[in-house]
Amino acid sequence: MHPVSPAAAQTPFGDPMAILAVRDFLPLDGFGERHPDAPAELDQFGQLAGIWTGQQEMRTQDGGWMEVGPALWAWRYALGGFAVRDLWFQAADQLPAYLGNLGRDYLLSGTRIYSPASNRWEIAWIANGLSQAPGQDFGIFQATWEDDRIVMTSPEGASPQRVTFSDFTPDSFLWTSEFSQDGGQSWIAVMRVRATRVR
Repeated sequence: MHPVSPAAAQTPFGDPMAILAVRDFLPLDGFGERHPDAPAELDQFGQLAGIWTGQQEMRTQDGGWMEVGPALWAWRYALGGFAVRDLWFQAADQLPAYLGNLGRDYLLSGTRIYSPASNRWEIAWIANGLSQAPGQDFGIFQATWEDDRIVMTSPEGASPQRVTFSDFTPDSFLWTSEFSQDGGQSWIAVMRVRATRVR
């Protein structure tokens, strides 16, 4: 186990497990850096390198939104500066209802690499939920940059899902998860995260 990096030491919550999770995720030099030969598009996700707090909200049956718990979200450059990796951390005592029986901290991590050949991002993620439902603990997405947004879509043949990163500022962004019941003709937002930069 390596020493706590300055970036990892300054995490919110004051939760020792959050500090441990981020410490193991971040390199000693902070958040890594892009390789000079990496595609310019790497900056689309690379701009998120750092530590963020995320306030998660879920859609209610009456169409409103309900806060369901805070999270810690760390981002870094990876794979020699050619990819971007993230770590989502929610403490066991702050999990939303759909994870309420997990009995431990929830962690999810994804790796994102831009493919100039296909002009899109290739993304793979995995979580520690050990869910019995297919697709809840691992998956793949593709993503493109559209109108100042990163739009991630589920692969062909999977249940239509769209995840959007938008409203970027140096210190905030919005993450939105949507599902479609008509093959992508229309979308219903079911979850969102308002992220605020800590480091």
